[in-house]
Amino acid sequence: MRISQETARVVAAKLTEKAEENARAMRKEYEDLAVSFYLAQIPKEVLSFVEKYPQFVSMADHINFDGHGFNREYVSLDKKVVANVEGYAQALLELTPKTSAALRKAKDKWDDAKKKAKDLKEETRRALINLRTTKEIEKSLPIAIPFLKANQPTYAVPAVNLTSLKNRLEKLQTK
Repeated sequence: MRISQETARVVAAKLTEKAEENARAMRKEYEDLAVSFYLAQIPKEVLSFVEKYPQFVSMADHINFDGHGFNREYVSLDKKVVANVEGYAQALLELTPKTSAALRKAKDKWDDAKKKAKDLKEETRRALINLRTTKEIEKSLPIAIPFLKANQPTYAVPAVNLTSLKNRLEKLQTK
């Protein structure tokens, strides 16, 4: 059976899910590192005040930083942090050479994992399309077969009484 472009795309995505998960984990590490550096620059008294009276403090759902090899970097957060820019709900991380080096290393790991996952998915999709049929895929890329079978549509066709059908069709032909 020939496989479609859509089937190849879906099967490739399923086959490379772990690479995508790894890229998401690298992103989370990068975000967590940015948050830890940001919270380290906030005075402990402010953090304890925020804990007691969060309604009186502006909160931000992202951290911005610039310089030291970054160009207006923006990191989204799972939970809000106290804002440190007066008049704006914005969290600005002041970079040092040490923090920027650590963030650059984490960002490069994330970018690398993201690129590898994307490339692997595309290469897998192209391989499936080039193999064309289930039989060829089974020979050359057997790891894809369980995902391929799970993705193939099944059709429920009601049973047909062939004798009755034959008799009715013959009656039509004799009239």
